[in-house]
Amino acid sequence: MLYELAEEAPPGDPGAFEDAYRSGLAAVVEQVGHDGAVDADVDAETVEAVAAGEPVDLTVTDASRLLALEECRPDAETIRQESLDHLLLGMTNAVLDVETIAANLALDISPTGVQQRIEGRAEMSLVEYAHVHALIEERKP
Repeated sequence: MLYELAEEAPPGDPGAFEDAYRSGLAAVVEQVGHDGAVDADVDAETVEAVAAGEPVDLTVTDASRLLALEECRPDAETIRQESLDHLLLGMTNAVLDVETIAANLALDISPTGVQQRIEGRAEMSLVEYAHVHALIEERKP
């Protein structure tokens, strides 16, 4: 799952979380090749940027599609849903609500926006995921 890529990232450092996700995704693209990654319904320019380790606007959905290319991984929708569920479970463990998360993010997202993204009703960018994940990990007991 997406969150597994950042197991070694220091809690509270969204940049480190994002770097860990991008590094893991670049490894997947390297493993399956450019054409294999494009076959996952991720556009060619995005695949090239991921492979090069360049910053690119990637969504959790796109990241899940790339991760699903690895052998022994479930399908992309399962990865996406489990990655979002990981945030919900983390919120419970850290005793965080969407208002607290929104107030503590260095991003301009309303509490409703946070809730919609975590529930999967609105698309979440990889940057947003990194910020929320890092905050949750920092606040866990």
